[in-house]
Amino acid sequence: MVQEAEPVQAEAFEDTLVCALYRDDFLGFIRRQPELMLTMMKVLAERLRVAEEEIADLVFRDVPGRLASQVSRTCVGLLALHIEVGGWSGTAYK
Repeated sequence: MVQEAEPVQAEAFEDTLVCALYRDDFLGFIRRQPELMLTMMKVLAERLRVAEEEIADLVFRDVPGRLASQVSRTCVGLLALHIEVGGWSGTAYK
């Protein structure tokens, strides 16, 4: 969303569908669907939170501490996924 284009590069590890959206089209869509921007802000805020945790781990923890932190984040994520899948299937986590 910056005015000047920055060079961007991405690499896919498997077959990938890439879609492009012109800036003006995106801004028009956001104006018509403002709840989309709220959703995007939530996603970006969560990504920033995770990145800040990972940076703090790299700076302040030793290798065993970083590993423990990553395992903890992964387990919490798996539990959340387990609960979400249970909701999709109409079952409950016990």
